[in-house]
Amino acid sequence: MSYPSLAHEPQVHVLGPSLKQLASGRRIEHLYCQKTERLCLYTPKQHEWRPQLRLSRTLLPWAALWLLYFEDWVVTGEWRGGGTHPTPRPARSFNRTILRRLA
Repeated sequence: MSYPSLAHEPQVHVLGPSLKQLASGRRIEHLYCQKTERLCLYTPKQHEWRPQLRLSRTLLPWAALWLLYFEDWVVTGEWRGGGTHPTPRPARSFNRTILRRLA
């Protein structure tokens, strides 16, 4: 977990084992970024985490719970941890939609 200062949101990453290897090539559920594998533990816009909150009572237990749901997802293929994430749209269809609106 990196935590540069109280002015920045902490970022939580699993250093090992590799989540990508455990996922066997599948897109991993509930990550802020697939490339860096930053765990999605809360919704920043809803201010679920704030600098005055203790890491031991927020991010650490949230990360442990995320890992539990991740291990379940690896086995079942179903994310049972809840949360909300927009379904990413392919860039190609998004660009076509924009082009149609501009035409």
